[in-house]
Amino acid sequence: MKRTLFYDLPVKVKRPTLRQYEQWLKRNRRLTPAVAEALAKAKKIKKLKVAVVYIAGKLTDVTSEEKARYTRASTIIEAFGMFGYAPHLHGTDPKTHSHVTPAEVRDIDYLWAVVMADFHINFLFPIAHGNAIEAGWAEAFGIPMIYCAVVDISLSRLTKGLLTIDRTFLHVTLYTVYENLKVFFQEFTAWQKRNKSKKVVEFFVERKLEERKKITLLQTAHA
Repeated sequence: MKRTLFYDLPVKVKRPTLRQYEQWLKRNRRLTPAVAEALAKAKKIKKLKVAVVYIAGKLTDVTSEEKARYTRASTIIEAFGMFGYAPHLHGTDPKTHSHVTPAEVRDIDYLWAVVMADFHINFLFPIAHGNAIEAGWAEAFGIPMIYCAVVDISLSRLTKGLLTIDRTFLHVTLYTVYENLKVFFQEFTAWQKRNKSKKVVEFFVERKLEERKKITLLQTAHA
């Protein structure tokens, strides 16, 4: 497996650059005011040269308390010097941004989940169709994912079997999720300081290679 790949994916799909995506939007007459606003924000974040973490989670028909999970996750991410993109905070909330059309939601979420994201944090409860689509995008483009789910959640085998899942934080209370995220970002930022010239994805590559080495050693020991 080449170290430039996150996983040994069946086909390596190249992600569009921000410029390429903007050109595609213009060419297909999809650069509406809402999408243009999202694009302008993405350009500002790009200039900061910080890691972008896409926070996925159900928004339709959820309570303000449930939405607060994404805000809390974003706050933790930003405390470590990165940008945590939560859709409801930046323009595609079903209630406060009800004027945004389904096509615009698709284009804005694709911008942040595919074009901009270094990795995803995906809250899998309550279960939502959008989460699954974003997870599918992540696998197709080799984007690492961290799942957050309650211990007794029932997920499809396909959702659990995607290739770019880095780890799953199972929990009973949200406090555990937040503490797990803090520990993860401590580990990640420490790695970044030691490896300033490496791309974010290399952190996840190295973890996966170590896991494979351990599995090989265990298999050899029991052979």
